[in-house]
Amino acid sequence: MKNHVFKVGIIAVSLISLLGCSQGTDSATNTANSQGTIVTHEPQVKKSTSGICHERGSTYYDKTKNFQPYLSLDDCLNSGGRLPKK
Repeated sequence: MKNHVFKVGIIAVSLISLLGCSQGTDSATNTANSQGTIVTHEPQVKKSTSGICHERGSTYYDKTKNFQPYLSLDDCLNSGGRLPKK
């Protein structure tokens, strides 16, 4: 029974991952750990739809929901983004 539940869990995680990837800009990268639990990794920098680069820990980072993820602030700025005014 446990083996069956584990297989169903793996299939469910796979489907959720595929559906998340097909939606275009995703707010986070989702991966499954060895137990089949989904783990969310927030990006270092989020570039909002208005082109503002928000670093992790900044005022609007957590409030920015529709964004393009970047590994570094320099990557975001080089893509045409700008720093927040505040």
